Amino acid sequence: MLAILTAVEFKAAGEDPPEWTKVEPLPDPWIPDHPFLDRDEVIEQTPAYLARANIFVPARDLSTA
Repeated sequence: MLAILTAVEFKAAGEDPPEWTKVEPLPDPWIPDHPFLDRDEVIEQTPAYLARANIFVPARDLSTA
């Protein structure tokens, strides 16, 4: 997740992301338990760039973490 978030920030800044940020999707979905949302809500609220990596975290949680 750190690699993906780093790549997104580099791209947003108009820079090329570091090579180490080029990672393959996880083989199985990673959907941590959420205190307020059910599994489907977490999936629906996940940014596409994370979902493509098979990582599911609501966008709101990324801005408050």
